[in-house]
Amino acid sequence: MAMKCPKCGKIPPDDAIYCPYCAHGLTSAARTDRVSVAGVLMIIASASSFILFALSLRALLDIYRWYPRLVMQDWFIYNQLLIVFAVVGLFAGAYAARLTLWRSKYNLTMLFAAMCTASGFCTWITSMMTPHALALNAFIYYFLPMILAPAVGLLLIYPRKPEFR
Repeated sequence: MAMKCPKCGKIPPDDAIYCPYCAHGLTSAARTDRVSVAGVLMIIASASSFILFALSLRALLDIYRWYPRLVMQDWFIYNQLLIVFAVVGLFAGAYAARLTLWRSKYNLTMLFAAMCTASGFCTWITSMMTPHALALNAFIYYFLPMILAPAVGLLLIYPRKPEFR
């Protein structure tokens, strides 16, 4: 006796892993580890954004003691940008990780994963514009955890739409 698809209610072939009508996963074999890895990468990006947020906020609060007034104004703008991008990356990455690990709402998952990647890109660009920017430091501290991690996660999620509810 054939079972009905829990999503669309139609009867797929007995040996189907995915429903041919709505692409819903029918067996545990339909779930891959790639989506879980993508969720972990989103957690890494979100954690990196949180660390950047905390460090940038601390620097912003201490900035008046560090620099003369004219230099302080330049750093103040950069720190504000870093804080904004870090907050966007934090929340977008955390929400993308939650949706990815629960395999729900594919379109929202893709949106938040893309937002996390874009905020990481904006953070990296801002870090390259700051006075005394070092390319190697920007690559290690911003590019790898805040762009590469969510971008790889995004690429791992993209072809796995059938695994999502």
